[in-house]
Amino acid sequence: MSVLLTIEKVIMLRAVTMFAETSEDVLAEVASILGEQEFKAGQRIIEKGEPGTTMYIIAEGRVRVHTGDTTVATLGERDAFGELSALDPELRSASVTAVDDTRLLCLDHEQLFELMSERIEVGRGIIRFLCRRYRGSVELAQKWGRDSEGRSLVPPPPFQTLMGPLELEGIPTRSRSSPIQIERGASPKQARS
Repeated sequence: MSVLLTIEKVIMLRAVTMFAETSEDVLAEVASILGEQEFKAGQRIIEKGEPGTTMYIIAEGRVRVHTGDTTVATLGERDAFGELSALDPELRSASVTAVDDTRLLCLDHEQLFELMSERIEVGRGIIRFLCRRYRGSVELAQKWGRDSEGRSLVPPPPFQTLMGPLELEGIPTRSRSSPIQIERGASPKQARS
């Protein structure tokens, strides 16, 4: 595989959700600092539990996100992964393996933070991307998330336990260890009385 030109990277970035609303000049700036890595089919890209600081965008190929033998997701061209480690360097939460011969564009933690501090639209795009991914995860958990006894891992609305209001400017509130218990169908006001 040959090295991608900056214009090719810009066109590719335009199709990535987190950069979809970013201007061409900012995309060109992002494209100029992206690294490239290539992986053969079956090659491990990320190992669960290892430290990480880099996010990846799939330029060509497909990857499998997994924990052990359980596939969490299969991602293809223009999908991104590893963004949490780029934002908050921690241990990787899943492994990622190339399904096909794969080319990745790479953005490291320091580069990402520098971009976000200089270009607010990059930060906004990443926040939008993370919100959409989070909402998708919640929807999946509500649909499929069950424990070993078949109970839902996500409580149905109205939530059975409500925490007190957030503590603001040192004003004491109900502690998190003593939540308000609400019977199904009762309003919070009825439960307190």
